[in-house]
Amino acid sequence: RYSDFFNLYEKLLQRWPGIYVPRIPPKKITGNLDPAVVQTRMRLLNRFCLNLSKIEYLYNSEETNLFKTSKAPDIANKIKSLPELEYSTILKRMMEAFPDTNEGYDIVMGKNKFTEFDAFLRKSLKNIQDFQTTVNAAYEKREMEKKKYLELINGFSNYEKLNIMSYADNNSGALIFFNPSYSDLSEKKVKLSNEMINPFIAFKEWLEEEVLDVEAMSIAIKQLFYLMETEVKLKDRINSLEEGLKKGNSTNIFKQIFKKKEQNMADMEREKTIAQQKIISLQGILRIVGDYMENLIERFKSEKTQNYYKYLKMFAILQRES
Repeated sequence: RYSDFFNLYEKLLQRWPGIYVPRIPPKKITGNLDPAVVQTRMRLLNRFCLNLSKIEYLYNSEETNLFKTSKAPDIANKIKSLPELEYSTILKRMMEAFPDTNEGYDIVMGKNKFTEFDAFLRKSLKNIQDFQTTVNAAYEKREMEKKKYLELINGFSNYEKLNIMSYADNNSGALIFFNPSYSDLSEKKVKLSNEMINPFIAFKEWLEEEVLDVEAMSIAIKQLFYLMETEVKLKDRINSLEEGLKKGNSTNIFKQIFKKKEQNMADMEREKTIAQQKIISLQGILRIVGDYMENLIERFKSEKTQNYYKYLKMFAILQRES
């Protein structure tokens, strides 16, 4: 089911924060049983699987392995039952996935690059969606032309039956589409309708994929920003706890006796220690994810350039064949 793929995708995002996860086609509230919608969704889900298989650490992850080995209808429950991971566990799996990370990487220095690229992605997505409108209109127009072309052939057939047969004094040898010698023409007509090519399908599919890829990159960068914000919040919390501990130590114990001062102080110390441990893990995660994302952005730009050339060439070939 689509929901099984969606659950897998959500778990990968949750348990690999800041890492690029291939995007799956979005949910559709209506029209999800329309044959064209089903066909598009199947193609894009297949692409999701193929892209996932090329990312070794995701393809061999606990989440994907559970998805691959589970049987319906148990997949949903098993995927959903995977718990959220502690930052220490996330750091450990990322260290295994990215052993060549630059140990001296500074996430603060790289933040501007991510901010600028995130702003570019938002503009890019709007531009792509506008272009989609144009391409979809061209695609629909060509589909209508195909339909009209076949209607034209039927028009010739009807003209022969009514007019030419009369003009030729019922001599069927004067016909073309209904000439007995060309008995396979009706089959050829069906074959023609199945084989007529709409070259705009190349651009239509390219832009559908382009939207998903840009969204996937944008989501990864937003998760990176969220991790950075979480680190800042944890540091602020530690400062707040330290202030509370200082006040607690300077307060007359008799005024606090009914508030269980010692227990409150112990709780604050424990919370401070946990927050400090989280920050250490978060800083390790940010170093890995930041270094990974800087390299990914360059690869992403290069791949998108090559993809553009590929689809232009594909369109030219389909246009020629049509």
